[in-house]
Order: sequence, then structure tokens, then C-alpha cells
Amino acid sequence: MVDLKGRIQVAAAGRVVSLKGEAVLLTIPACYVRGIEANLVPGVTRADFWEDLLRGDGSEISPDGVGPQKFCAAYSSSALVVNVFGPLHSAPQHLLLAGQHGFEDAGFEYKCPTSLRGKSPNLDLVAISDSLIVGVESKFTEILSPKEARFAASYERLFTEEIPAGWHGMYLSLKQNPRRFWHLDAAQLVKHYLGLRYHFRGRNTPKNLLYLFWEPSDGKEIPQFLKHRRELVEFKEEVDGGDVKFDYMSYPELWAEWLEHSQWSGMRTHVGHLWDRYAFPVGSGVPGVGALDSVYR
Repeated sequence: MVDLKGRIQVAAAGRVVSLKGEAVLLTIPACYVRGIEANLVPGVTRADFWEDLLRGDGSEISPDGVGPQKFCAAYSSSALVVNVFGPLHSAPQHLLLAGQHGFEDAGFEYKCPTSLRGKSPNLDLVAISDSLIVGVESKFTEILSPKEARFAASYERLFTEEIPAGWHGMYLSLKQNPRRFWHLDAAQLVKHYLGLRYHFRGRNTPKNLLYLFWEPSDGKEIPQFLKHRRELVEFKEEVDGGDVKFDYMSYPELWAEWLEHSQWSGMRTHVGHLWDRYAFPVGSGVPGVGALDSVYR
């Protein structure tokens, strides 16, 4: 029996099939498309993201020598971010994030060094203006795998400084109980907080860490997605009041906000493409799954 995460992956592939035809999918591995472009919505091109992803540490577009790039998964979180923000990468003034617009720069897979050795925190997107810096962490199906918080011993050094009580307390809580959250990767969020705090410490600009996540259209009927939201409420309540504001919203909520408040003339068309690609239920009768039977028979 396919679990919920697997059902969503198949449904995401089914949605690609419904838009682009069965020929777009590979047979092995399942739920992967035949190339980078096949996973893009109309209006998004390689030029919108390629150089940024090459500089990142996620290896999303680098062949592993065995199979297709990770970006080619129909359920790729990286492809989701690129599809959502790609058209605005070169026009960040039209971005609307955390209730703000007028950004001057934006980048995918944005590295925020903390001075510790090893890989720096990579945020899925960072948008910068004179009045606000927003770091975005994005999730697709990742919330449906169990999480265990892990911190290298070197993180102790960062928490000896004047870290706000909420973020410091969350760090200590996760060290004491690494499995406190099941759906939410709280340790990653703490590391992203540190990345924003230390990388931009020379700029006297408010900073936001915005957590964006995908939900199916029937998410309010699915216990796992309801539990994920409860974990987000709990996390936000504990870290509120710090030097980096934490907030969260689902992608459908973001798109609704864009439709209501964006001044970009192309926004309605863009959101329509995103809705076509990513808005589907995962209960009984998943749309598009039947179309995969001949491919994965």
C-alpha cells in the first residue's frame, strides 16, 4: 500500500502528465520527468535560476552519474520554489513577501555563512531591500518524513552570544528532545535563523524567516497536515520576539495574497499556471494517477 507521501508524489507526477502528456515522464525512476524544462511551469526558464542553483549546496541540477537530477522529480521542492518565484527573480520589485514589496535583489539557494566550518545554511530564497531582508525556507513532501534535530558541537559557540531567549530556548529544547517535532524540521529553521542573523549582522535591517509549505486542496481533512500546522504554531509561539521574525504560510495562501495585493500585471496568469500544476487533493480518486498506470504498470 502506498503511504501518504508516496501518494502525493504520484499525484504530482499525474498532474504533470495531465498538463504535458505521458511522454514527459521517465519509467525509472518513477515520478521523474525527462529533463529540467519538463518540470517548469510556463513563463519560467533556466535563465531564472540556473546560476543560483549551481552555486548552492543542494546539488539539485547536478547529475549524480546514476539517474536524473533531483530537480527532475515531479515532487521536487527546489522545482516548486523555482516555479513560484522564477519570473520574479529578475524583477524582485514585484515580489510580495512578509507583507512587503519593493525588493531590490533576490536569489535562490542563498548561502548565509555563520562563521562555523562546514556547509553554510542555504535558504531556498533570499529577498533584500533597504527596509527588509526575507529568507525563505520551502517544503513540499518533506514534512511527511520524521525529523530528528541534530547540531554539531560547534553550535555551542554561536549560542554563547546575546541570542534572544526564544531562539536560544528552542535550541536547548531540541538538544534535550531531538524528536520533539515530527513534521517540522525545527533544527534546520534554527540554523537558518543563525544564518540570517550572522550573515546580515552588519545591516541594521529587519529580518524575517518565512516558512512556505505545500498543502493539498484537501489538507484540512488530513491529520498529518493538521499536525504540521500545530507544530508550526508551537514553534512560532516559542521563538517570537527575537531579532529575526519567524512566520509561515502555505503556498495557496501566498498565491491568494499575491492575487489580492500584487501590482505585477502578469501575476494572475502566473498564479493560474501554479494552480494548474500544484493544486490537487490526495484523498481517494487522486487526479492524474490513472494516467500513470500505463507508464508504471
